[in-house]
Amino acid sequence: MAFVLLLLLAIFVAPWINVSHFRRRIVQSISEGLGRPVHVGYVSFRLFPQPAFVLSNFSVAEDPAFGAEPVMSAASVTATLRASTLWHRRVDVATLSFDNPSLNLTRNAAGQWDFDSILLRASMPHASRPEPFPYVEASGARINFKFSDEKQPFSLLDADVALWKDSDGQWHVRLKAQPVRTDLNLTDTGELRAEAVMQYAKTSGDAPITAHAEWRKAPLGEISRLLLGKDTGWRGTADMTADANGTLAAMDIVTDTQVEGFRRAEFIPPAEIDWEIQCKAHYQRSLALFSPIACDAPLDTGSMHLMGTLSLLPRRADTPESETSNVHLTLHQVPTNFVLNIIRHLHAGIPAEASATGELNGHLNCVPPTVLSPNPCEGDFHTARWTLTLPDVPEPLAFSPLDIVDASSATRSAASAIKAAHKRQLSRAPSPPLTGFVVEPVHIALGATAPATVTGALASHGYNLALNGPATLDYLMPIMHTLGLQVYPTQIRSAHGDAQLELALRGSWLPAQNTETTLSAHPSWAGTVHLQNARIALKDWPGHILFSSAILQLNPGMVSWNNIQGSYQKENFDGNFQYNTMTVTDSPSVRTFHLHVENLNAGHLQRSLLAADAQSSSLLGLVERWAGNSPELPKLTGEILADHLSVETLIVTNARMMLQIEGRKAVASAISGETLGGTLTGSGSVDWTTNTPAYRGQFAFHAIQPNAIAGLFHAVSWGHGTANLMLDLTTHGLASQDLMQQAEAHFTGQWKMGGWDASTLAKTPLARFRQLALEGKVQNQVVQIASGIFAPGFHSPSMTGTVSFVGQVDLHLQPSKLQINGTLAHPALKQNSEKTVSKIEK
Repeated sequence: MAFVLLLLLAIFVAPWINVSHFRRRIVQSISEGLGRPVHVGYVSFRLFPQPAFVLSNFSVAEDPAFGAEPVMSAASVTATLRASTLWHRRVDVATLSFDNPSLNLTRNAAGQWDFDSILLRASMPHASRPEPFPYVEASGARINFKFSDEKQPFSLLDADVALWKDSDGQWHVRLKAQPVRTDLNLTDTGELRAEAVMQYAKTSGDAPITAHAEWRKAPLGEISRLLLGKDTGWRGTADMTADANGTLAAMDIVTDTQVEGFRRAEFIPPAEIDWEIQCKAHYQRSLALFSPIACDAPLDTGSMHLMGTLSLLPRRADTPESETSNVHLTLHQVPTNFVLNIIRHLHAGIPAEASATGELNGHLNCVPPTVLSPNPCEGDFHTARWTLTLPDVPEPLAFSPLDIVDASSATRSAASAIKAAHKRQLSRAPSPPLTGFVVEPVHIALGATAPATVTGALASHGYNLALNGPATLDYLMPIMHTLGLQVYPTQIRSAHGDAQLELALRGSWLPAQNTETTLSAHPSWAGTVHLQNARIALKDWPGHILFSSAILQLNPGMVSWNNIQGSYQKENFDGNFQYNTMTVTDSPSVRTFHLHVENLNAGHLQRSLLAADAQSSSLLGLVERWAGNSPELPKLTGEILADHLSVETLIVTNARMMLQIEGRKAVASAISGETLGGTLTGSGSVDWTTNTPAYRGQFAFHAIQPNAIAGLFHAVSWGHGTANLMLDLTTHGLASQDLMQQAEAHFTGQWKMGGWDASTLAKTPLARFRQLALEGKVQNQVVQIASGIFAPGFHSPSMTGTVSFVGQVDLHLQPSKLQINGTLAHPALKQNSEKTVSKIEK
């Protein structure tokens, strides 16, 4: 029956409706209800699914006091009429449904909102307003915010909004939306839901209001980008609720915030932290003031309590102190282990096994800084005796009571220590005035007979700590490793010995983001460590390196080992070593060194190493196994000097070499020394990108003595003169025997004013000559002479033949057809006939 009635209305009534007549009356009805001019482009009537007018290009004008841009606009609005419209001349709009509207909420400099007048007019009793306010709903809305004429980047997108007035005269608002920023591409900011109930009052400020808001599943990173315009680096998910009761002019607010999976974005800590904080505040709109504010949060078994005032207006000289922002924070029995866990979330590398005992108590008062009072906070924090347990440290570190006070209350000794630490880090910069908080001297036992002392300065941007006194490496090295400070090479397996510390530790609480601070994103040491009787073991390397003394100079990003006096496998050495700690730049780590050895016997060193390491069959094999732990070795460049270098039977004095290692290649340049009665220069390279290292070298021997050369072959006193030799050598392998067997070389040389002293060669060209030019190669442990020409060269005899590494000789002289064999020490002459010998003698 109802369907038939609607059909009859569609056929007979709808065509008679004067849309133009209703357009003016509808616009007038809405305009009177809002108290603002309303503009509509086109109006059409529809009957299904219910009778309604569709308004296109709908807009509501803004109050001129707030601007010229429409306060609301929509391409399409559906207006359903009340049933009373059919029998009254007055048009009563029952519902306004906005499709994807845009709404501007504007606040002026006095803190008033443009919607105040609309709500106040709509709240007036019916006697003073002829038109009842319709039920307003919007879907897919965009809500923008403006402060005076400046549009803010904050917006609410995909908003579903409902606004209505019940029979008791109470206003209801319901909202569901996603907060966004128009200047950033935010992916997920959670969902915001809010609902409020407001009653009529003569002024908008006196209108009673009750509101509830929820912000669920909001990622902290996106929240920081939304509110601050940048990602502050915090991760986790926040659920926030807020309840407000009172009036628009003054209300009480209660909030509850819970954060799950709290951590930094730069790294994943061993465990995440869950936070919950509950706050209460009273808001006074006329003063733009939240006062008082009271917040409570459990911190493990302790607690944090915060009291204060928050003013949204800038501080003026005539502003009462009670109306300015201030904070009073109290910590009560907070476990130091909880504080350690917070630090673990600020800096990577602090292991999960690290723990602390003790409790932290204190208070903090903060006000906005002024010219006369640049330090905005004052207060103190205190712990009784407390301990810190770190992995690989022999026993828990015991600290004396800790006192942290504001800089104005610091003792003179603490202030002096902090300024001295600052000078050690920035030696050319003057010490700035102390601000923030100061750590009074704390004593800590680091394995030595006397304790070391810690002092420090804490500020909002970071910290600066000073550590002075004795320590043992058993304590010091694990502490540095725990703090994530790579001030020593990663190849060090263990270290023992004594140290005297004069150090400063500097860092920021959080990685710097678009700030001018000079602090590194990572903590950095500066100062000196004096080592005495230290014993260091390297990973996969046998034995210990002994340092009788050394001075470590620590600078941000760089560590220098200076004045080293030590020994390894009974071989004494001295020098220095420097390397980049990779905490300041992303450039490859550069390590430089200068090493001096008095007596270096390669054979003795190899035998000592192999006796201590059963896994390697050669010294080079040991090096390969040690270096093989790192596919790409850091860049290493430096100088090696040896007063006496012994390689098998070859002895080089005043040996010097520049060495550069990078990746899996090494280049030796500027090789020089004194050997075989003359001098040596050259260069070489090693490439171990494959399983079998390859070697190449170019060497020049000048003015060497033949007798010394013969000594390499275990022969003595067999020749005289001087010789020059150029050698281009290649080989590959690990074991010494492999290197000898695989060695190949090309050589050229000149033997000047020389001769062979053996009596058997007394009447041959080898007995005495002005010059012998040689050219040949070395292969299969044999020296092959391809060409040997005696000076002056015209009609002079030539020589070819071989000399083996064991000293066997097989030489041929032309045109005499003499053959010399035997050994270098005892050569024998083989002759074809007496005629030939007589010819030679003549």
